[in-house]
Amino acid sequence: MTDKVYEFLAAPKETAAKIRRKRRQRAEKLAGMLPGAIRYDLPRVQSSPSDRMSQSAAEVDELDREIEELKALKRQQRQAIIDVAESLENEDAGRCIVLHYVDGLKWADVARAVHRSESTVFRWQREAVQDIDAKFT
Repeated sequence: MTDKVYEFLAAPKETAAKIRRKRRQRAEKLAGMLPGAIRYDLPRVQSSPSDRMSQSAAEVDELDREIEELKALKRQQRQAIIDVAESLENEDAGRCIVLHYVDGLKWADVARAVHRSESTVFRWQREAVQDIDAKFT
């Protein structure tokens, strides 16, 4: 059952990776919209039946919409983690969960932020995961 807890905690990071992929796709589409060369021997310089600029623009708009949806989802996921962390009995464990899974700090940096050893932070993390697991079941 703890797999579901770790999936829940890792969801914002996975959503951020999806956002990065969509942004790369968007950049590629925008780069494809640039004309390779302007030909003056054709009657229409900007568009012709072979141009895909309008289709590419529609695809860019769709990617923009998807990115905004993913950003909203990421905000919801982060808020859900914060809400669960605030409901934990051990406030320090909740703070560590937020620092790592929401703020993106490495465990060593979390330990420095809460002025404890890494082993203590890992113990708190295990306790927090067990508490969250109990809340999910």
